[in-house]
Amino acid sequence: MLLPTLLLGCFLLVTDVTGHKYSTSKCPNPNPVKNFDESQILGKWRVEYAVKTTSTCFDMDFRKEGSQLMVYETKEPAAPEKLSLDVKYGSVGTLASTAQAGYYQASFSTSVISGRFVVLDTDYKTYMVVFHCMQMSILGSRRAVYVLSRDGAEITDERLKQVRARLPELDVEAGLLAKVSHEQCTTAEAADVDLTGSVNVKDVLKAAKKVVTVGGGILELVQVFGALG
Repeated sequence: MLLPTLLLGCFLLVTDVTGHKYSTSKCPNPNPVKNFDESQILGKWRVEYAVKTTSTCFDMDFRKEGSQLMVYETKEPAAPEKLSLDVKYGSVGTLASTAQAGYYQASFSTSVISGRFVVLDTDYKTYMVVFHCMQMSILGSRRAVYVLSRDGAEITDERLKQVRARLPELDVEAGLLAKVSHEQCTTAEAADVDLTGSVNVKDVLKAAKKVVTVGGGILELVQVFGALG
């Protein structure tokens, strides 16, 4: 009885601290970058800045699988100190094209709620700015903004200024955009708990039980439930 109670408590805690901006308003419909060319965003990108993120080592890998655009996210949970277990987690997103190039309907393996995924700006070679929003209910929405780099290219101050200037139209405060750390990252193969790929709630529960079995504590469980992000 203790284990289910503990797992539920960790789930509620993570739900409260995951890195997104919540709003009582509906998801906005921003315009994507003009003349968007999907083929040029394929490959790996590093998330350099994000809104209220609690993740580190955050990467996105855009792949074309048949006619379908997919995005594979991998990240690690932030922690005030090095914990006894390394956790690598992520999700797989299916990006369905719409009438507007660069504007997608997105569904992720870790969420039952679909949303919109919009490429706001990119030069394809060094940076890309992405907006993701999920309509949680008639009461509000959950939104995120990501500034990505290709191969670790520098995101200039001028670029960040332009991104922050656009955030108010997305109902996101400019001050919420924060740097994502990429220090001391681990690989999925080397992690104690690997929750990358098409992870669902059942996978997370199994991983949480593993953490308890090997003696992990509350913070490790919070890390694992972060995969439900």
